[in-house]
Amino acid sequence: DYDLVMKITEKTDKIGHVPQILYHWREEAGSTSVDPSNKMYAFDAGLLAVNASLKRTGKDAHAKKADLFFTYKVLPGKM
Repeated sequence: DYDLVMKITEKTDKIGHVPQILYHWREEAGSTSVDPSNKMYAFDAGLLAVNASLKRTGKDAHAKKADLFFTYKVLPGKM
């Protein structure tokens, strides 16, 4: 999800807010909606996507995992 969104937002500045829920997770056994630790590889992939976007856009910054699953903190400077 992060990779797709980052690539789209890099191509345009015409992004708006849609005030309705357009997507949500179903709760199923083994899904991240029930237990985020079920798919730690997705947490890692999100971090790679954010860092790749920072690099593609020439930002002098890097991301690291934040305290909540599937959230990232962007910090100044390269890793």
